[in-house]
Amino acid sequence: MRRIAPLISKTHDLVGKSILQLSALDGSQYTAVPGSRASLDALCSVVSSVSLAGIDLAHALAASPLDGASFGEPADNEDGIRQARHAHALPVMADHLHNATQQLELCATACRYVASGFDRDLTSTAQNTQPAPPQKVSPTQQQALTALATGGARLRAANNYATPRVYVPDGSRPTGHDPTRGHVALDSPDHSLTVDFEPTRVDGIWWTIAHHQPYWEARFTRQTPIEAIAAVTQVLPQLLGDHRHADRIPLSTSSLADIAHLNGWAASPHGEAFTSPDGQCTLRRDADSDAAWSAAHGVYDGFDTHWNATFTQDTPDRLIAQFFAHLASTLPVERRYGDIPYLVRDLDDALITPVRGATVNPQVHHAAAQAGRAHHAHRR
Repeated sequence: MRRIAPLISKTHDLVGKSILQLSALDGSQYTAVPGSRASLDALCSVVSSVSLAGIDLAHALAASPLDGASFGEPADNEDGIRQARHAHALPVMADHLHNATQQLELCATACRYVASGFDRDLTSTAQNTQPAPPQKVSPTQQQALTALATGGARLRAANNYATPRVYVPDGSRPTGHDPTRGHVALDSPDHSLTVDFEPTRVDGIWWTIAHHQPYWEARFTRQTPIEAIAAVTQVLPQLLGDHRHADRIPLSTSSLADIAHLNGWAASPHGEAFTSPDGQCTLRRDADSDAAWSAAHGVYDGFDTHWNATFTQDTPDRLIAQFFAHLASTLPVERRYGDIPYLVRDLDDALITPVRGATVNPQVHHAAAQAGRAHHAHRR
């Protein structure tokens, strides 16, 4: 038993990891790569082979003649009974262990095929992909380059990760939209605040809001809920003194502790950290870090469920509260079903309800199932 039990645990762990990888690849961009179907089928066979190996190991463990006392008085031939049980169990265990070995050998072959298949598919795609045509310089970029060449502007970067910006003598800077990269740059009328949307950044930070004098920055990665980001960007004019739309776009006046309490988030004793009811999202304060407040989310360390948001020192408290209020809100948000990460769909705390379509479809089925689970949980 001491030898078989750890092997069963390892097969369960391998099955879980394989399913996690398969779930991440299902519906991803890799499925559009020529030849990917064979690699995905091989990964499925890994799950099957390891599962069957685990079953055979479990049968071998069940057949193991564990020594123990029988009911009643010990039999006169106890040693003979024990030897007979061992003699009967050995060939049964050997047969199951042999089957498990064969399944694990098949698994190893499939793993090698998966690895070589991924390498082949991605290499072939890279070789057959035509290089992108040279990007043309936009009028805004041409203006910036001309200003730099004539000494009429300066290049400045706020930190090592921010996109360098060109400033002309009057303090303004060329801004606009670069359709070749999806880059959007917005500058406030007084040039004290900028909003950059850069979906091609290698560090995954798509949104950057920066303010000058005092300098502070808010950064959001790709999967950060867009409702919370929009809540922040919509109140930026109010921070600069423009209250024309304050009646329609309210700026939160609640404290972080009040927001957490209202929405069921757990708070640390000193209010330095807040955790969502499902435990998947946190908001933390680190007074010794450049990022005074940071929010992070992830579901079981799963693919495509991670995001984080950071607010540097001097970020207005009301702006952080604005973000937290819309992040912690229990109001439902609208998403395409295919955009919801696989691991999120089956969370006990997630209820997905279709808003369009009259026919029964997977979304409706999922919503009904989750509603049933919530009903039974409530009755318990």
